[in-house]
Amino acid sequence: GLLISGYNLKDKTANVTLFSINDQKVLHTWKPPIEKIHEGSPNFVTEYNLKKNYRMQHPLLLDNGDLVFSSGEGPLVKIDKCSNYIWSINRHFHHSIEKYNKKTIIAPLVLNTNLNKDYPILNHGFATINLQNGKIIDEFSIIKILETNNKIGLLYGVGEFEYDRIHLNDAEAIKQTDEFVQKGDIMLSSKHLSTVFLFRPKNNKIVWLKTGPWLNQHDVDYLGKGKFSIFGNDTFRYNKIKTHDVFLHKHNKIYIYNLQKDKIDTLYNKTMTEVKTPTQGLHKILDNGDLFIEDTDNFRLIRLSNKNKRWEYFNYLGDNKIGSIHWSRYLEEGNKFNWINNTGC
Repeated sequence: GLLISGYNLKDKTANVTLFSINDQKVLHTWKPPIEKIHEGSPNFVTEYNLKKNYRMQHPLLLDNGDLVFSSGEGPLVKIDKCSNYIWSINRHFHHSIEKYNKKTIIAPLVLNTNLNKDYPILNHGFATINLQNGKIIDEFSIIKILETNNKIGLLYGVGEFEYDRIHLNDAEAIKQTDEFVQKGDIMLSSKHLSTVFLFRPKNNKIVWLKTGPWLNQHDVDYLGKGKFSIFGNDTFRYNKIKTHDVFLHKHNKIYIYNLQKDKIDTLYNKTMTEVKTPTQGLHKILDNGDLFIEDTDNFRLIRLSNKNKRWEYFNYLGDNKIGSIHWSRYLEEGNKFNWINNTGC
């Protein structure tokens, strides 16, 4: 199935829908309780947190039908299967939301702590959060991690320094230990440094770090056996032209980094040529080897094999209109949605 966050014309805000690919129908819908979210997180009631701009970004579905999401630039929120408000965190979360373990989630966060710099800087980091009560357990600053691990040249020495230097867009935990990684390690993607790295919180060490060949990338996943996949937007930011985001290769690429061999390959070069999202995007390599992609800036979800496009999905609003989508998920066939049978909403 697909867990899709997208704009809904009738509600004039984003909804999340659980869509069955096999049955070609919507199984369940969640709506954001905007007023309750504003009450619980009074620091965030404008811009992206207004109803008309609200995104329900990167929804995380729990086993009982509860849903965790953010506005994309604001509080983390948990609602139940009937869209009733459970909690929100009055802090500035953004981009990805992932499970850390059964009881904890991990998400990028703008930190409130002062870095004691003589210049303004956006302190991007990530937090681990108790799923039950919405309390922050721990938070880490990417700038501090890079400084502590002596990556000063990368942080300050390349190009013109910018306020949003890091632009963290993905933080994902390693779920189990193998000969290459340890459970609890964190994969991190810094878009504006075109850098992906693996961080070990227990000793505050960077295990490995790679800048490029991906550019302005999103979404790093661990495939096991020392292999990582990375969604390369492969654009660079250039303020002398109107679009600002310039494609280096005319399209996006999926990179596979082999830690053991320190080798990088690209995946499905033939069918990836039609995926061209400059500023966002997600991917997942499915059990059979197919690729699921959210082509965010073009408002579509797509499944690719090595040879062809298997299907694509648009958030069709009727009247020849297509709605935006906000970081959807592909749920493998093994997911059981038993809670749907007794929602009682």
